[in-house]
Amino acid sequence: MQSSVLAPEPGQVAGLVDVRCMYISCERVFDPALAPPTPVVVLSNNDGCVVARSQEAKDLGVPMGTPWFQLNNRPDMTGVVARSSNYELYGSMSTRLMDLLADHNAWVTPYSIDEAFVLLPRTNATTLARRIQAHARQWLGLPVTIGVGSTATLAKIASGGAKDHRPFAGVCNLCDWHLDQVHSVLDKLDVGEVWGVGPRLAARLHAAGITTVGTLARVDPDWARRFHALPLAQTVMELGGIPAVDIHTTTGGYPQSVVFSRLLGTRATGADQVAAALTAAAHPLARRLRAKQVTAGVITAAVSTGHHDHDHHQAVATTGLLSPSASTTVIAAAARAAATRLRDTIPYARAEILATSLVPETGQLDLFTDAVGRRGGLDQVIDHFPPGTITVGTTGITNSWAARRNMLSPAYTTRWNDLPTVHAR
Repeated sequence: MQSSVLAPEPGQVAGLVDVRCMYISCERVFDPALAPPTPVVVLSNNDGCVVARSQEAKDLGVPMGTPWFQLNNRPDMTGVVARSSNYELYGSMSTRLMDLLADHNAWVTPYSIDEAFVLLPRTNATTLARRIQAHARQWLGLPVTIGVGSTATLAKIASGGAKDHRPFAGVCNLCDWHLDQVHSVLDKLDVGEVWGVGPRLAARLHAAGITTVGTLARVDPDWARRFHALPLAQTVMELGGIPAVDIHTTTGGYPQSVVFSRLLGTRATGADQVAAALTAAAHPLARRLRAKQVTAGVITAAVSTGHHDHDHHQAVATTGLLSPSASTTVIAAAARAAATRLRDTIPYARAEILATSLVPETGQLDLFTDAVGRRGGLDQVIDHFPPGTITVGTTGITNSWAARRNMLSPAYTTRWNDLPTVHAR
């Protein structure tokens, strides 16, 4: 098993490949009507709130998290096109991107549904990054940006530059810069913007007089460890060009995966029963994630026949999450999305859910992280009672979920019936 600490060998540098507006980009690949200048938004489960926006939608002033029914009735939002979250499509396109990166690079580690770390040769890192960028656009239709640095943390910083500054044209290689130029950039970044420093830690650092990433880079790692813990010392080392951060967990004390497997009382046959069995397994898995204080970026669902069956069969499907989560409802939805891609004509005896790409629940925080870094109210109630007291519904959730994805685009890459039809004239 390869280490998850991104440690470039001599002559290598770290790269972070990131898809611009992953959900929007996937929708636009297969629907030319959504191409710029059309403003596009993607909605959360049950077509509730805006969770992704095209640049055109941002320019119109569409706020993230706004309920769709409010935007849909506003005259100034006329022309905004909404799509329901198409988990099958996004997960499939993410898998294709990871396969493309593997074709270009022997060391690829997915970080989230739209991000992956790679190792690149120092001598031609920018050239290879441009090639990856071009092939992602040509072969998959996905616009990607790539940040390059001597460590994963510096690559993450470079990724921000690649996305935010047009002159870089989507590729920013800090290894091509003079050291003084790198320090100048770090001195302009607030300490809360560096990977692994959350809002609370940033506030403590500000109080201690460490207000910028550049200031943090110049402190002694031993002091950083005493001030906070090992992860902060690792961040300081990474900012100084020494690989130290575990890209899966950002701390050595967290697992790389969490699994829940159960033997079914009766065999599960048919799509509904398979989905229900996986949903039931997703509930305790989410509870385990919260108990370990980690969130998952990738969910793998598996069902299998009995080990002693004459014809043993196992079916596996993987779904990437837009943002790492330990929410019961998010994990259950991912499990059900994966279940739709499993063969359902076989009587299965076991259901299993595997969570990977784990990060601490105090790590990356954004709109999709429960209650801005805190556990959601539902999960707090679930964790308060003994396991099994409160569970996620099965048939009811299936019906409501299907009924409320009223603006769902076809599953172009995972269902034969959804393949586009071309008419020759």
